[in-house]
Amino acid sequence: MSSDAPKFIVERGLSPLCKAMRMLGFDVLDRSTLSLRDSLRRAIEERRIWLRREMDLTSNQYGVRYFILEAEDIGDQLSEINSAYNIADFTNPFSRCLICNMHLRKATQNEIKDNVPARTLEHFDRFYYCDSCQRIYWHGSHILKMKKKLRAIGWDIQ
Repeated sequence: MSSDAPKFIVERGLSPLCKAMRMLGFDVLDRSTLSLRDSLRRAIEERRIWLRREMDLTSNQYGVRYFILEAEDIGDQLSEINSAYNIADFTNPFSRCLICNMHLRKATQNEIKDNVPARTLEHFDRFYYCDSCQRIYWHGSHILKMKKKLRAIGWDIQ
């Protein structure tokens, strides 16, 4: 495997896994938001590993790399993926937009002041912005909740 983090696409029905992987900083597409044609094209062109719960007869016809998850629990699924691809070596928590998967960039208070509550500006000084969907993130209680959720599934991050 190269020194670059592996990229993934998750099958429909695995959206919670997709969100957890994005929290950890992985480039993960959610098949439920893409057509089959676009999913196949992106999986091949972007060398993504397609995470599925089972194979079907047509899956091997396209030259896509698949990984079949046996576990049903998200924590166990992440363990399976880590065993196969050493993803723990590539974590970069809270660096991607949870909605559209794009990298977040640091933003100044001045840039986002019109789009967050004034109280938020009073209490926080680090903000992150998604240029794709215009979402704004900051290290508030939601980050603590996500860290707790990740810890509960076996990924203790700082």
